Amino acid sequence: MRIKINRDYLFFIKITIVMFCFFLMVWIHDIGYDIYMTYYTPRSRGVGLGFVFIYSVFFILPSFFAVIFSPLRWGVMIVAAVMGALFYLWFGSNPLRVILMALSSLLPYAILFVMNAWLKKRIK
Repeated sequence: MRIKINRDYLFFIKITIVMFCFFLMVWIHDIGYDIYMTYYTPRSRGVGLGFVFIYSVFFILPSFFAVIFSPLRWGVMIVAAVMGALFYLWFGSNPLRVILMALSSLLPYAILFVMNAWLKKRIK
């Protein structure tokens, strides 16, 4: 059975997918943070790590919206720009946290690309 999606509901479906991907990214990041805190003793208890919240809300979440509403070519460039900015701005001061943020956002980006392609095939 082939699923067809009415164009009227497409905007709501895409917004729902973006919100799911953002919550998935936060969940993966929290699991990685808990695993890290279990096995390693940090020198700092989060002092100066406000960039995680700032980067998540002001860079990654808007890029999720941009990726789901743009063509594949633009989406790949947006992801490359967001990841490049993440590594350029903060890798020198917090390399493990930056790697954790990058890894935790890769799966949601992949879901966004796959769902965007899937939705384009099924629009009435």
